[in-house]
Amino acid sequence: ASHVKDEAKKNMDFIMKNLLAGGVAGMCSKTAVAPLDRIKILLQAHSIHYKHLGVFSGLKHIVKKESFIALYKGNGAQMVRIFPYAATQFTAFEVYKKSLAKIIGTNLPIKHA
Repeated sequence: ASHVKDEAKKNMDFIMKNLLAGGVAGMCSKTAVAPLDRIKILLQAHSIHYKHLGVFSGLKHIVKKESFIALYKGNGAQMVRIFPYAATQFTAFEVYKKSLAKIIGTNLPIKHA
């Protein structure tokens, strides 16, 4: 009985660590490209102030006219969206990888060809 509880706790720890790692990784990656997403949206919307600019000149224009922080407008909403998505995706990958390793009898990590 104690062994079963230990195994269940170990599995829960594994899942929680992977959920957190995946969520944080997703947030980091989205934050890293947030300025590019911002300028993409402004260019796609054909905003009067940005339609004549390219990506880099548009980024410079945002910083000059608004502020550096303006590059990250809308990033908070992206964080709310990306955390559960990335956490679930990363955890599912790790759980399936672990399960497949048990089935096919290889040691982790599974090496890709």
